[in-house]
Amino acid sequence: MSIQPRRLSMLASVLLLLLTACSEAPNRLTAPAAAPTLAPPQSAFVMPQERGDRKDTPWQRMDSETLGREIERARGRVLIGLKDSTAREGVDNLGRVLMPLTRVATARRGLEAIGVRVEFEFDRFPVLVATIAPGLVDQLRAHPFVDYFEPVTSGEWLQQTTPWGVTRVQAPSAWSLSTGVGVKLLIIDSGVMWAHPDLAPQVAWRCISGPVDDQIGHGTHVAGTAAALNNSIHVVGVAPSAYLMSANVDVGGAPNSAEVACSINVARISGVFVANMSFALSPSTAVTDQINAGHNQNGMLFVAAAGNTSGGSVTYPATLTNVIAVTATDINNARAEFAAIGPEIDIAAPGVDILSTALPTGFVCASGGLTALCSGTSMAAPHVAAAAALVKARYPNWTNTQVRNQLLTTAFPLGPAPQFGAGLLQAWAAVQ
Repeated sequence: MSIQPRRLSMLASVLLLLLTACSEAPNRLTAPAAAPTLAPPQSAFVMPQERGDRKDTPWQRMDSETLGREIERARGRVLIGLKDSTAREGVDNLGRVLMPLTRVATARRGLEAIGVRVEFEFDRFPVLVATIAPGLVDQLRAHPFVDYFEPVTSGEWLQQTTPWGVTRVQAPSAWSLSTGVGVKLLIIDSGVMWAHPDLAPQVAWRCISGPVDDQIGHGTHVAGTAAALNNSIHVVGVAPSAYLMSANVDVGGAPNSAEVACSINVARISGVFVANMSFALSPSTAVTDQINAGHNQNGMLFVAAAGNTSGGSVTYPATLTNVIAVTATDINNARAEFAAIGPEIDIAAPGVDILSTALPTGFVCASGGLTALCSGTSMAAPHVAAAAALVKARYPNWTNTQVRNQLLTTAFPLGPAPQFGAGLLQAWAAVQ
């Protein structure tokens, strides 16, 4: 795993942070002993649990021949979930690990004995990233230690073509009460431009292979909307004082399911509160398990772009119960024509012609400078993730569910729920 500190002088402290986190039990946020000044709203907008079924993936429904072809397309790279040989599964729908971790080494040795080449092993979670031959499909499906296996897939960055949005969601008004100080806000994306003068990422990482820095510009743009500094240059983000963190999950110009799952695993260990996911993937048990574990076991809040399907279905992982699905609106508060529609939509935020930080040499939005206009539900999601950081900084004892409900119940209604969810994000109302 590659980790890059903000400054060279911070290297020791960053490494100490991650080493300490890896030696501690997962951080579990609990409800406060006494109610905060402002009582949190009731759970009016929580979606039914069936959205979060961990094995709701196409790989589970494929016959072995078709799955073998998909694994060949992925060049043999797979995610393998492990279980105890006497159990039905290794992780439950709440993200709780059921397999004794002492058995992982035994299971790994057994898989290696039949020709599985392990690349990476998750920390404190029974998952391997490996390479297999297509002929192993039937053998793995019947293996007593295999809960599931699925090809490592590439998704798409939910960006359209090319920040009035920060004002539209009332962020400047909210700054008198909260700027997000101390809240760990993770952008799971293509990384960030480390040297951008308007960004101050504190920790950046990549799990498996490749550069930590942004190579295409998508993550840099998303990060700026969330947390660009309030420093009188370029742009300012919704939560300019949040503790910005970056996980680069880009492989060959697209988000990679193995990197995504592993990055969430690292985030859980590192005490991240809110994670933004501005991408679409094929449904993945490994990713779902990490999201469920982060939400239910570590008190994390997940926000995802709903998808640029032009009125089609919401894309994964925004389809999951434990993820806030964000659609995009234009300057007239109308639904962006490229945005998805569906019952999974939770909330809306600006996503058309959003000005944010840019990678001068990147191809996303074709910027050529340090700022650029982009459109997409990718650009809408970080408004919501950053607003969650504002609320958490204002009410540090609130749980992820309380913060989520506060965002949804204070949203301004715009129209039908399948198009707008609870309505337009209102950061000022949320922090009050």
